[in-house]
Amino acid sequence: MSYKPCEDIFRNAFEYSTNGVAIVALNGRWLKVNRSFCNITGYSEEELLSLDFLSITHPDDLELSRKYVLELMNGQISFFQTEKRYIHKLGHTVWVMLSSNLHYDDANNPLYFISQFADITRYKCTTERKVMEQQYRSLFEYHPDAIISCDLNGRIFSCNQACEKITGYRKEELLYEWVGNFFAKDEWDKSAAHFRDTADLKPKQFDIGAIHKTGNRIDFNMTSVPLVVNNDIVGHHLIIKDMTEQKQAETVLRENDQRYRQLIKLLPEPIAVHSEGIFVYINDAGIRLVGAASQEELVGQSIFDFIHPDFHHQAANNIKQVTMGSTIGFSGYKFIRMNGEVIEVEACSTKVNEYMGRSVIQTVIRDITERKRTEELLRKSDKLSAVGQLAAGVAHEIRNPLTAIKGFVQLLQSRTNENRDYFDIMLSELERINYIVSEFMLLAKPAQVIHFEQRDIRKLIHNILSLLDTQAIMNNVQIQTEIDPDIQSIMCEENQLKQVFVNVIKNAIEAMPNGGLLVIQVRHKNKSDILIRFIDQGCGIPKERLPKLGEPFYSTKEKGTGLGLMMCFKIVEDHHGHIQIKSKPGKGTMFDIILPGE
Repeated sequence: MSYKPCEDIFRNAFEYSTNGVAIVALNGRWLKVNRSFCNITGYSEEELLSLDFLSITHPDDLELSRKYVLELMNGQISFFQTEKRYIHKLGHTVWVMLSSNLHYDDANNPLYFISQFADITRYKCTTERKVMEQQYRSLFEYHPDAIISCDLNGRIFSCNQACEKITGYRKEELLYEWVGNFFAKDEWDKSAAHFRDTADLKPKQFDIGAIHKTGNRIDFNMTSVPLVVNNDIVGHHLIIKDMTEQKQAETVLRENDQRYRQLIKLLPEPIAVHSEGIFVYINDAGIRLVGAASQEELVGQSIFDFIHPDFHHQAANNIKQVTMGSTIGFSGYKFIRMNGEVIEVEACSTKVNEYMGRSVIQTVIRDITERKRTEELLRKSDKLSAVGQLAAGVAHEIRNPLTAIKGFVQLLQSRTNENRDYFDIMLSELERINYIVSEFMLLAKPAQVIHFEQRDIRKLIHNILSLLDTQAIMNNVQIQTEIDPDIQSIMCEENQLKQVFVNVIKNAIEAMPNGGLLVIQVRHKNKSDILIRFIDQGCGIPKERLPKLGEPFYSTKEKGTGLGLMMCFKIVEDHHGHIQIKSKPGKGTMFDIILPGE
């Protein structure tokens, strides 16, 4: 019997081993590789010898490979075995079981590594596939949404546990049945197109009604996902979410919103619902307040378009506080109507958490323009009352000594010719005091019952103009009258009304020292009221002074007392009318007296 030399035996074992074998230099270069390792990696021996072992190692395993090599080199271990990945020449990943140890020379110096590689790719893929299948099966079975798998004809071949819970049918009752049997027929017919349309491989999502096993309707949201095998569509996965409770909640919410809208729609106070400063809803009273024709004109607009700029900061701050949960009590604003009119309002805001599925702010608005006007009238009335009480106590006390002083001044004046200018000035000032006392006496008179009579307004105004015509001519003022022919007479106390007209016309003439035109108009303001308007071309009155007109001792004239205009307000008020004054400095003044008709 003959034996091959050891070298030949080693060479044959190296070359024909079913496992890959490689000798690796200490610097990582391949020194020798067998056929099996070339088959595992896809490289030829010549190609591998030009590379190092790290160049074909999978990037995720580089650190692990370096770690084991260092531990071998440092004598920490003498052998290691691990699963490792290489990159095949064609680019895919190859799994190997790697066993490696370090060889030494007689002087115990390290020479090279000898490594063996067992290809475990098939095993790893099979194991991973099984794990993935188990994961998929677990996901499929325990998914909270119902999942039905069916073929292209709609026959169910798989369904999960949630399906049984949602539909009420057991899995055995669902399998191999046509999927359309479990949906409301009319809705399935409409949605079938989504089910059939799979050409673009995109999921289709739609709402559909189904019938529970008990016969009750259930609302689903269904997503149809094409089932693809080897690039061919072989069926569908239907992912079904039960929307019944959500639909019911939406219905309740919608009904509540409708009831809420209906409630606030008919309330007499203006109510606006807004979100982030934008109108969402406004009731009928609010539409009338703003001066809009319909709600559509307002929804979507900013509430700041209707709030006077002076109050923007206050409104923004209040909205911020309400959004954070605070309730803002009634506070005053100036509001701009759609026709540009500015009115006084007060508003109260609160947060509404559920309005059409979102949080909004509800604001109640009150028009307080008339209230402010009434308060102003009361304030003036209080002043008038106070002046009347003062006049009652003072007027009589002043008149007696005033008469005596005037008499002695006239007596002294008749006895001497000296200092006549002084006497004239003193008598002039005494006359002025007497005039003021006379005005006081009018205020001090107790309220009397006014006897209204039918009087011709044309004749009344003509008589007044005949009295003041001379004063008008002296001041180069022309007076023009425009009286509607159908207004013949009004109910009034003639003397008191004359006093008002005389006062107003004299003020207009005095306001035009350089001449001008005074227009007197009489016409119907509406079905029940008559408007008597005086328009002059005088110097006008500043805007900030207009509210104080009619107050005692407030006058725009240098030596005026304000008592004459205050008496005008009182007389017109006693006639159940009111006065409105508009003026522009340098342009003139428009003085309106509104009185009830017959």
